[in-house]
Amino acid sequence: GRAPRHRGVCMGRVVQVLRNSVLIDLRAAAPDAAVETPLKAGDGVVFDAADWRSPDEPEEGGRIYHVRLRRNQQVELDFGNGAINFKRIRVGDLLWRSDDPEMAKMARPFTEAQAPVHTQKLQVDVEAYVGQPLRARWSLVHMPQFTVTINSPTPLEPANQRGLDQAFLRKQFGRLGGTAYELAEVTLKTDGRAFAPSSLLNELRRDAVDQLAAMQATPQHQTVHEPLATLRRAVAQTATPAQSPAPVASAPQLHLLVRTPQQLAAALALHEAGCTLGSITLDYLELYGLRPAVEQVQTAGIPARVASPRVLKPSEQRIVNFLLRLNCDILVRSSGLLQALNHSL
Repeated sequence: GRAPRHRGVCMGRVVQVLRNSVLIDLRAAAPDAAVETPLKAGDGVVFDAADWRSPDEPEEGGRIYHVRLRRNQQVELDFGNGAINFKRIRVGDLLWRSDDPEMAKMARPFTEAQAPVHTQKLQVDVEAYVGQPLRARWSLVHMPQFTVTINSPTPLEPANQRGLDQAFLRKQFGRLGGTAYELAEVTLKTDGRAFAPSSLLNELRRDAVDQLAAMQATPQHQTVHEPLATLRRAVAQTATPAQSPAPVASAPQLHLLVRTPQQLAAALALHEAGCTLGSITLDYLELYGLRPAVEQVQTAGIPARVASPRVLKPSEQRIVNFLLRLNCDILVRSSGLLQALNHSL
């Protein structure tokens, strides 16, 4: 490109350099940039002088102090005293907005959220016996490959009054606010006499959360196969044409995809009229009505298939469970669903 650094959004071009301000023509801005997010006081901007000065030299820029509207889609920009060296700005230089405080404030809840938008369900299995360390196994419900086991540093002492119970564990382990997790289920195996203070349980919970987060943040090992070698192995394992048996002629079959109950009714009527249907794929816009539709197809003796949604959000595990309960083939159309199915099966 013209410059080695990321500039931001192009907001216009310099048409006049005044003594203490700069006149900008907004018509040179990126499409819709000046209309949807106009320049305002506080914005950080930089002047692009790459047309006449080496891009490796320091850039001229700063925060806008005041914006005055002019005619013909022009604005006059004022800057703080001494913030800009106007001698280093020329007519024709592009103006880029490199920082928008209002936009950054709007994005902060998503980029620096105190609590994540989506939480993952946890199951905790606890073993607590007098004279032995407390053992807690933490695992993600929908991704059980992420599992950590935390042991207390010392054996448990007998309780003076009430021993450790499931309700107390749920209360202490359920304090997961501000993390990426939420407690779904707690199981407890105990002799009924073991005692564990809340401070110990809180420490074990924090340790488990830290380990799970670190485990999920670590890139998983991916085996990359050399495509040509893989293709050669596949060809070698395939019978040659001379070794292959002669293909058996079969009657042509029609495979239908339907998107509405009306189309399904027409397809079933076609089947009843004697047309051989190889399968019917149900690609409904809504999940509502899929189950009876699948049952109609299967009752007619036709293989049924359901086309999955093209996008599966992390919070939509219920959709995966629903599709599995249909007891028919699934046309998988997203990598997210494929991963969820691999973990569910």
